[in-house]
Amino acid sequence: IEKGGCGDPGVPAYGKRTGSSFLHGDTLTFECQAAFELVGERVITCQQNNQWSGNKPSCVFSCFFNFTASSGIILSPNYPEEYGNNMNCVWLIISEPGSRIHLIFNDFDVEPQFDFLAVKDDGVPDITVLGTFSGNEVPSQLASSGHVVRLEFQSDHSTTGRGFNITYTTFGQNECHDPGIPINGWRFGDRFLLGSSVSFHCDDGFVKTQGSESITCVLQDGNVVWSSTVPRCEGAP
Repeated sequence: IEKGGCGDPGVPAYGKRTGSSFLHGDTLTFECQAAFELVGERVITCQQNNQWSGNKPSCVFSCFFNFTASSGIILSPNYPEEYGNNMNCVWLIISEPGSRIHLIFNDFDVEPQFDFLAVKDDGVPDITVLGTFSGNEVPSQLASSGHVVRLEFQSDHSTTGRGFNITYTTFGQNECHDPGIPINGWRFGDRFLLGSSVSFHCDDGFVKTQGSESITCVLQDGNVVWSSTVPRCEGAP
């Protein structure tokens, strides 16, 4: 701690700080990234007793937000700490008309049977439920047919969990979503338009345990989808 000053209070996760001097009378201002709400003091001052006038605030994911960027992340409030009871959250992902939305679930842990996340294809004439998820099994990837996806999260009055971490990207009507690259493997091909194919190979010492070595972007039941799943590369027995 500098003489006549306060210690560095740090910067909240998913936030930023204006001000870098910690002497008596100095102030720091905090703000959060889009979709996050600031909890605590927005401005704190270094006092004569070498203490800040308040603690560093935190940035908590909002329970309601409309996403319009072409890619982003959706978290349960307070993730990776436990979310609260009696939550009723709604998030909309709104992409350009004519585009679609791809969701990847990176983590999922909610109270089984009583807490739910529903994902709805909201940008089509007849709203359809792409999936309703509970428990701690990480859901498979999802792709919308329309340009709007609605996520609804509800928790009951008891028992919570870590929640969820979801990444979304947008892509065109006549293309498939980015299939990604398997861990411990690599992909050949970076075109995802209808009719395009990509292939996958596992690194030395790893073998393909599921999925296909080559997949093609095809039209199936009116939807543009990959012909098979991306393989997994696991250590050879």
